[in-house]
Amino acid sequence: MECIACNRRFKSEKALEKHIKYSPAHAPKDYYCSTCNRSFKSEDALEQHLQNSLAHTHTPKGNSKSFKNKAAQKQHAPAHAHSSSKRWSIYPTHHEHVSRLLEEECLHYNFHNVDTAKGCISEYDTNIMGRFTCHNDSCGATGWSSRQIAITIREYNGGKYNARVYHQRCGGCDSLSRPVLDDSYAERVAYRIKKWNGIFMGAPPPYSSKSKGPHHNDLCEGCKDGHCSALSSWNS
Repeated sequence: MECIACNRRFKSEKALEKHIKYSPAHAPKDYYCSTCNRSFKSEDALEQHLQNSLAHTHTPKGNSKSFKNKAAQKQHAPAHAHSSSKRWSIYPTHHEHVSRLLEEECLHYNFHNVDTAKGCISEYDTNIMGRFTCHNDSCGATGWSSRQIAITIREYNGGKYNARVYHQRCGGCDSLSRPVLDDSYAERVAYRIKKWNGIFMGAPPPYSSKSKGPHHNDLCEGCKDGHCSALSSWNS
């Protein structure tokens, strides 16, 4: 049995039907920003929106919007204020990559869109890698890379999961930044879910806790929330 769209072969018709039903490759491409109530055609388009939209920046760049009076400006401010205090995010746009890795072991999970520990049956803290950008125009820093981005992976009943990714603060101005993640996110999440399902796993995905600079606990929201594995010696 073959899935022509994915160029993959399956041992039985049942396995092929299961693949078509659960694989993100056969799902409608609808990447959604709940903050702005907008949909995007691709993951890249959504990620670009999250990085560049005024509604997701600490200090909006190029915000030339004028207001008739201070009251109008104050009324407009809450649309941007939430991003400056948001300390973590979940990344449903990365589910497709996680799903592909899980399919290697015939595991099929859906993304749990509610960022809560309520109903969670398994939880694990680890670190991943990515890059942050400082959106504060008055700050001289442009951004920084981190190999110790705190993340909490959760499993829920009904074959669901999510992962809370903690933000970090700019060392220059203390503003919060949401990271752009690399492949380590999907690899770490899929690895942990496979282990929870009793699948024998060898060494964890390539990972290095060594970085060009020290990990600053006061700039890491994961450390402040008690969920950063940098607080103790890392283990798989």
